[in-house]
Amino acid sequence: MSSPLNSARAAAPPETIAVVGTGAVGAALAAWLARAGHRVMACSRSAPERPVVVIDDGDGPRAYPVRWHAAPAQVESTADWVFVATKLPHTPAAAKWLSALVGPSTRIVAAQNGVDHRERFAELTDAPVVPALVYFIAERLAVGSVRVRHLDRGDLVLPDDENGRLAARLCNESGIVAETEPDFTTQAWRKLLINAAANPLTVLTGRRLEVLREPSVAELVLALLDETVWVGRTAGARFDASSASEALAWLRALDPDGTSSMLQDRENNRGLEHEGLTGTVVRLARQHGIPTPVSDTVLALLRGLSTSPAGSSR
Repeated sequence: MSSPLNSARAAAPPETIAVVGTGAVGAALAAWLARAGHRVMACSRSAPERPVVVIDDGDGPRAYPVRWHAAPAQVESTADWVFVATKLPHTPAAAKWLSALVGPSTRIVAAQNGVDHRERFAELTDAPVVPALVYFIAERLAVGSVRVRHLDRGDLVLPDDENGRLAARLCNESGIVAETEPDFTTQAWRKLLINAAANPLTVLTGRRLEVLREPSVAELVLALLDETVWVGRTAGARFDASSASEALAWLRALDPDGTSSMLQDRENNRGLEHEGLTGTVVRLARQHGIPTPVSDTVLALLRGLSTSPAGSSR
């Protein structure tokens, strides 16, 4: 895959784009969009010493200028696009940012985990929301600084509807490899398959993705995947008998030194996203009377971990 930072700059005129949440994913998006020549507002309570984002996309660290805003009151204009890259528990806190950034023609790209992107923003804004599945691995190095690893597919997957296609065009013209998918429900659940296995088990073991290659852990992963596939089918995902085993093979083929977003949160004493991942599987399973004993156990452990002193959010 070609590096987005080596791609041509945006063919269309520069747009005003806000990125709310400048953790690993948000910093990467802000860097790529600024690299393409867009006017980027980075919206986060924390800001680096210099008004830049730094990204290492495989060719060494490079810095790109952005306008940093530490509070919604500092926002001077609305944006054409708002990319929300906050963690799931922090989505409600984005409401104040959206009230300052959203104008009559603003579109929102929700670059977050989970399968209910539009639903979680319904009470926050009337602006069109484009759900985005993130398929690059971003590791936060410091405030506004990130290292990115690309996987064997595009960086973002978006729904194949009018707003999804507009967002994909913006991304691709900016060097961010974006694909549109007609069956977005299935794709969102495929991503949840990955997140509901890799995130919890890296956190609970305190190890990187290499842990998924151990036979005993792989058995546990497959059990989680089987339960998630069953629940996903009830939600409209088109899974078949091989979906769980294919997801396991994909996970075990990842760079063993890679990390997960939830493990990074745990290591940096930030709140975990388990309620939006494993919690979603368990909640929907109970609604449909589906037994999920392995997911139930993993969720209980994650809840206990998140309330321990080392796992509490700052």
